Amino acid sequence: MQFSVDFSSNLTWMLRENTALSSFWNHYYCNYDYRLIELLLYSGIDPMYFREDHHLGCCAPTQLILEHLVKNQIKVNDPLYFYIFLAFLNAEILFVKNYIPQNSNEERLTGHLISEIANSLNIVKGEFIKKSYEVYKCSLDLEFCYSDLSTNNAERVNGSDFGFIFHINLPNQPERVKAIIIQAKRLDKKTVIDLNQMRNLNLYAKDLAFYCFYDLNSIERLPPLILSQNMLKNYINKEEDINQLSYSIKREIITKYNHSLPLSLFIPYFLFKYSDTSLRLFKTVWEAKNYLESDNRNHSLTRVLSVSLGGLTKNQDLTDISQLFKNSNKKFED
Repeated sequence: MQFSVDFSSNLTWMLRENTALSSFWNHYYCNYDYRLIELLLYSGIDPMYFREDHHLGCCAPTQLILEHLVKNQIKVNDPLYFYIFLAFLNAEILFVKNYIPQNSNEERLTGHLISEIANSLNIVKGEFIKKSYEVYKCSLDLEFCYSDLSTNNAERVNGSDFGFIFHINLPNQPERVKAIIIQAKRLDKKTVIDLNQMRNLNLYAKDLAFYCFYDLNSIERLPPLILSQNMLKNYINKEEDINQLSYSIKREIITKYNHSLPLSLFIPYFLFKYSDTSLRLFKTVWEAKNYLESDNRNHSLTRVLSVSLGGLTKNQDLTDISQLFKNSNKKFED
């Protein structure tokens, strides 16, 4: 299946420089090949293509995947999810290419990352709409809005840098809304986790809380890595002193931990997997928005990217997703 969206120059740069997703797979992911099938599946890629047509070792199929992405010749099960995966992958590459390993703070890096994601979603939007009509014989939209709420200065209070809201409304699937809260941290030889910040984030977000690590290593230049707060907390709890205020965690613990995923793989796997019960489902985008903001203004996020695959319906009581964070008085009621 051919795709007219062309990210080949950025993907070629990634392969040539062995950076971003290429660096992650080549250096770390070979040891965790047992998860490859699921990650491919929920990225829209047909995993059987690599099992049936290529009898290669553990590391080779991942390199083939990346090479086929460059040529846009890869077989896919779900082209709509594949477009979203490509958009996040392209954003990830440009983020690494342009901003890593700059010594910017987490807030600026987060702004750069979400801007690249929004730009890449805008590039794939036309083809997403066209392909949706070919697949489902009906008009579906790809809507998104980047809301900068940084004037709230909430990050200093609870450490929640940014959030995602995903509304998925595709035929033959249940309409659903998912949201996550992410704390960004720079990662060099080590990174320091504020334990009080982690506890507050846990009280606020529970299973919807994640950490995003921005790699400052000039050699490997890994993509933004996502790790759930629960997984990080479980590791730290085994090591920390009860009186500690912070915990210094080594780089290799994050980069080689088999639960750390590049953002481009994390998004389709955890957010599009509708049978997954590990993430809370919301009834409407308003409910998700109110949850991210919270009645306590100290817990509002600084940045939110809202995405609707398939377009908003009357069930969402909203016609334009760009208005979601412009109306702070709207409250969801059961």
